[in-house]
Amino acid sequence: MEDFIVCLNAVFPIFMVMGLGYIARLTGVVKKEEVSRLSALAFNVFLPIMLFYNVCESDISSVVRPKYLFFLVVALAFIYTFAFIYVMLTEKETLKKGVMIQGIFRNNTAAVGLTVMQNIFGDEVGAYMVGVAVLVPLMNALAVITLDLFNGRKPELKELLRRIVTNPLIIGSLLGLAFLLSGLKFPVFIEKGLKMTANVSTPFMLFSLGAFFSFRGMGKYLKDIIEINIIKMLIVPAFTLVAAYLMGFRGLEYVGILSMFGSSSAVSSFAMTQQIGGDDHLAAYLVVTTSVFSLFTFFIFLYVSKRLGLF
Repeated sequence: MEDFIVCLNAVFPIFMVMGLGYIARLTGVVKKEEVSRLSALAFNVFLPIMLFYNVCESDISSVVRPKYLFFLVVALAFIYTFAFIYVMLTEKETLKKGVMIQGIFRNNTAAVGLTVMQNIFGDEVGAYMVGVAVLVPLMNALAVITLDLFNGRKPELKELLRRIVTNPLIIGSLLGLAFLLSGLKFPVFIEKGLKMTANVSTPFMLFSLGAFFSFRGMGKYLKDIIEINIIKMLIVPAFTLVAAYLMGFRGLEYVGILSMFGSSSAVSSFAMTQQIGGDDHLAAYLVVTTSVFSLFTFFIFLYVSKRLGLF
């Protein structure tokens, strides 16, 4: 029963905040046309600041774990390669290809994943945030390149590079990592302001994600949605967790790997698809369905792992 409560405490707060966002939109407190503005605000302001603050405030002596970081990068490379080959072999529509590849490999590590980590380990998640700082730039750069390849237009290297270097999540992650490695510290008044903003970002993103939920018109994409959800929310985390177990990861690192690769498709993937090109309707449905599905799969993977004594 204790294991069940630990897992419930980790997952239910996510469901509750997302549910509040969904109810707010249904009742008209948040208008449908305002949802995209909420997501843009989270993507361009709150999430980059949260990534920056949580990384640069970590204790570098205890959070930089080369074996763990190496595993995350190799796992991402393997998953991306698998996603690319699988989609190229099974999907014919060009505008769907980039969205489906992105839907498999790109994760909601900064919002959903971090919330799970904090609910289990409290504020001792520095190693996880350094992992996020490494993976987020890689995932976002790969997403930009992938969507650009399959947006129906000829890729332009200059525009591709501009999108990568101006991506707010990449900037926030890399600046945080650079600040952490520099050993510098903020004055107290700046540190408190950054902390307040960082504390707002995760619930704000979860709330806006809930407000984003809409299931209308999903039937047209049902096959694609089921296919990507099975791969992303079941096969990918199962593969990474078995690999993590065999590599000897336990505790925070093990749950961190689950939070990285078992979380839903990144909310920002919808906005990025609209900006770069691709089937944005499919991108939206993948965000919605993987977010809902992840609440159950997260709980199941956490519960089984807890029962096995892996954290």
